[in-house]
Amino acid sequence: MAKIFPHYSLCPLIEQKNFLGLTQDADPDTVLVTANSNVIGRYKVSEPKQISSWNSKGTITCATVYDKHNDQYVAIFNYNEIRIWTLLDENIDKIKKYKFSEKLVGLLISPRNGKILVVFEKGNVLYLEKAIEIRKDVFPSALIKDEEKLISFEVVYLAEKLITIFLVSTSRTAYRLFGIDIDNSNNIIFNDTFGNAESKLLGHCVLVDKYCYLLSIWSDGLLIKDCIYPTRKRIAKTFLTVCAADVVMKVLSPYYIAINGAKDNGIVLIIYSVKYNLIQCKQFYNNCYGSSQMWNFESKLFFIMGHNLVVVPFVQENRKLSTLIGSSIQKCILKDKEIFPENEICDNLLLELMEKNDNEGVVDIINNYCDIRDCTLMKLLAWSVKQKELHENILHIILNKYSLNAVDGSMLRSFCTENESLYLLDYIINEIPLSQNNVKLLRWISLLIDAFYPQYIMSSNKSVVKKLNEYLIVLKNECEYLYEFKELASVAYCMKRKKAILC
Repeated sequence: MAKIFPHYSLCPLIEQKNFLGLTQDADPDTVLVTANSNVIGRYKVSEPKQISSWNSKGTITCATVYDKHNDQYVAIFNYNEIRIWTLLDENIDKIKKYKFSEKLVGLLISPRNGKILVVFEKGNVLYLEKAIEIRKDVFPSALIKDEEKLISFEVVYLAEKLITIFLVSTSRTAYRLFGIDIDNSNNIIFNDTFGNAESKLLGHCVLVDKYCYLLSIWSDGLLIKDCIYPTRKRIAKTFLTVCAADVVMKVLSPYYIAINGAKDNGIVLIIYSVKYNLIQCKQFYNNCYGSSQMWNFESKLFFIMGHNLVVVPFVQENRKLSTLIGSSIQKCILKDKEIFPENEICDNLLLELMEKNDNEGVVDIINNYCDIRDCTLMKLLAWSVKQKELHENILHIILNKYSLNAVDGSMLRSFCTENESLYLLDYIINEIPLSQNNVKLLRWISLLIDAFYPQYIMSSNKSVVKKLNEYLIVLKNECEYLYEFKELASVAYCMKRKKAILC
């Protein structure tokens, strides 16, 4: 299941219409913001602030990119010029300029090796070094015709081929999608036309899994999934009328996409499950406007909201279909057989096994299935604590494997007494040094403290204070590891950028 967290502003955008884009910098926590045709900024994402910037009198015409192979920055100026500089260069107007005979429209980063690709208006794509080498040449033929309008281009890696996929419009309602093999002289490996005279294309994205797919949203509310390479096939068609205009789609993983668009005097952001054709989560931002641009780096979405470039953190979790749909999935009858969701089967089996005190049966269920309702987990937990000598192995599996999705303190207190909660605290604290899943154990401790906070505060029992102090020591130890990782990350970053580390 996916979750969207509260947004925050990365930087203001005075000229939204002139914003050229955002790309990732050398440090995963830093991004390059090409704010307009004259200003490039480097921003830290976790604690939003500008680290450095460059100004130019020339006209930048696409988003600046970082070349990790050569530790340098690359930008296109005036559609016919490339400039390359390093972090130490302060004035990018004084660096060498590479003039091109052909018009340049963008820069891409190869998903195979991280090298920079140069995209030409005619549809040709070359590695940066090769493009500079032949910059005075003129291409004999164009892959994109004069009457066609370029909508988008992106690069994917599939079946050991580096493919640039172009989408162009041939008329108001007709489109052409084609892909070229970069390593094979820009040969076209697929070329398809599509469209709908009664509907307009609102947004699209390319998803790569075992095959290459085009996902598209249309003005009639259809969300369509087509396989475009290596075969051409319609996979799915469903209705998704959530955005009215300025729709942009970004692939988050082979299973999820993000959809952003204008709706009802605001912006709606959706994370959508491609596997189950379901909206996982949705967030509406009222009384604001945006644009049809969005970026995805390091589990964060970036898009324009009003006069700001905002950051929206999100998470993706693997969940069962019945949990995703919730109460909407019910038992059904198929050819005179009843079909039940997994969580209902597990509930019935576990309750029966607990009544029979069947320890081995319970262990078998919780080891081999994962979709168990919170209330059943709580019953199982209480049952294990009450007979802890017999069921300690069950307690170990529950605490290390499962997390509760929507349990509040009152629900926990209804299954567990204060003394039993103290036993659980003691058990978990002793389990942490032996466990490889401390995050889940710490979440269980937080849940116990939240549920029994008033009782612990008012308690005169010295063992309560002792347990809480022990937990504080454990928590401090875990934080120490985080601080160590933070320091290591800084050292690794400095080494990567070839800077001296002062001890």
